[in-house]
Amino acid sequence: MTAETTRLPDGSVPVLLSSHVEELLREEAASICAYLEAHEDVGPAEVASALAATRPIRRHRALVAAKDRDGLIAALRAFAADGEAPGTVVASGSGSPKVAFVYPGQGNQRRGMGKVCYERSEAFRAETDRCDRVFQECFGISPLDYLLDRGPDLGGSARVVQPALFLQMMGLTAMWRAAGVEPGATVGHSLGELVAAHVAGMIGLRDAITVVMLRAELIERLIADGFAMAVLGVDREACEALIARQPGWAEVSVVNSAHLVGLSGDEQTVARIVAEAQGAGVFARQIRVPYPAHISMVNQFREAWSDAFAGRLEHPELLGSPTPCVGGCTGDALPEGADSAEYWFRTLRNVVRFDLAVAKAVELGVEVFVEISEHPMLLLAMLETAHAARPAKPPVVVGTSRRTTEDLGEFTRNVVAVAVGDPKFPWPAWPGRAPLPGFPPVRMQKLKLWAHAPAAPVAPAPQAKAEELSGPAPQALISDPAPEAAARALGPEELAELVRAEVTRVMGAGEEDFELDGSEPLVLLGLDSMQALELRKRVQERFGREVPLTALMAGASLDEVVEMMTQTHMQTTQSHTEVAYA
Repeated sequence: MTAETTRLPDGSVPVLLSSHVEELLREEAASICAYLEAHEDVGPAEVASALAATRPIRRHRALVAAKDRDGLIAALRAFAADGEAPGTVVASGSGSPKVAFVYPGQGNQRRGMGKVCYERSEAFRAETDRCDRVFQECFGISPLDYLLDRGPDLGGSARVVQPALFLQMMGLTAMWRAAGVEPGATVGHSLGELVAAHVAGMIGLRDAITVVMLRAELIERLIADGFAMAVLGVDREACEALIARQPGWAEVSVVNSAHLVGLSGDEQTVARIVAEAQGAGVFARQIRVPYPAHISMVNQFREAWSDAFAGRLEHPELLGSPTPCVGGCTGDALPEGADSAEYWFRTLRNVVRFDLAVAKAVELGVEVFVEISEHPMLLLAMLETAHAARPAKPPVVVGTSRRTTEDLGEFTRNVVAVAVGDPKFPWPAWPGRAPLPGFPPVRMQKLKLWAHAPAAPVAPAPQAKAEELSGPAPQALISDPAPEAAARALGPEELAELVRAEVTRVMGAGEEDFELDGSEPLVLLGLDSMQALELRKRVQERFGREVPLTALMAGASLDEVVEMMTQTHMQTTQSHTEVAYA
């Protein structure tokens, strides 16, 4: 969102509260709510303007995306009472986090995937139109037809799908930038690595489009039908064990994270592996990539690739850029000056090491990962790797939208999640608005600054050895977030009931007859990756416990998940106790 824009992408008004003390945010919400209730002629825009004019942006922040006056009052009232409210995002911190735009590969496409954004976002429309003109000029095709579901259905071939995915990712990038979010790094996965390189400035638009088209044409011309790809919720060793038991051919082709691995091979073998994994309660899904990629078989097409690219690129080498671009081809930053055609061949041949790419981005200082796609594909993988790379302060991971959305509401929620975490985000200036009479002043922390008479000296207590102490550890010595401290009182049975309620809420929303068998793998009951992420967020916020995401996708039941959470919590509590006594 630029400084001239006064509304969020979905048309709501950003009402930003901030304070130097976290507890004062609720007092601020209460005072603003009381003011609104007493002034019926004041709405969200006036409040947002007054806050921007009278408050600096401080360490602790809460934002309400308000569509109307009643909604703003309800959100402020709920936040003042409980510290949380629907549509309200809270963040803390004084430094601007480094953001990475993450571009996935093929497999999540569908006709019409860009229609909502094209109709509702000027930035998306302008960028996709611009790129489409280059495709038409250079290759005589219009990827917009697939993106907008117009004209005859030409099927799902690489020559149709991959240019459309390129357009989609470029348009969504433009939307994020128009909303005020700029990448400090880019990360690419397979086809998405090409978009990541272009956004970072390492390859020009015409060259990027040339690579997309030649890549797709060679795939169609050189590789026959009868192949498939799939992703499984297991580690690489387990995936290779599944492959080894098959009579047909397949290879590991993608390592998204330690426990999310992809394979490629002949269609029947891939289907059997997926069926076997699902039968064991393990997450497994065939993706829409009907050709073998990221395996040794591709190497036989090197000569044809070199011939096709001879003299076709304006810049035969990868360009330099101040914005680092990390690719799954090597799991490292793209090498400036490398032979461009040869590098893009390797992105089709090499096993995708997205796990290494995310870890490298964390090493480069990335604190926020934004997946640039219509529907998230890589969030779970990024969470697993990012948590392992920086467990003390895991990066924030968000998507862009969902395929079921009919407006820009989901995109707006993700923009807000990123923006509130940046104290220097360019919120609107609201020029030309008159001050609000009697608007509440900033809530301040009350401190007593006068001196007290010195107390009588107290003899120091004798020091006791740790092994001589008994009883519970002194609470003041255990430093934990408030939800985690509250969660300590939960026993296994109570925790099971609370988590069961949250799982039922996430998985059975809108289904009155939804029943949950605690012994069945949740993925067999229909749990998908987005529901897993929502469950993790709700349980963490409400009970201060971490949901083992990889175990969920690997086939854990509710009973097993609760047991893992209980064991982990007991170990954490014991660790804190030992630190307190040290």
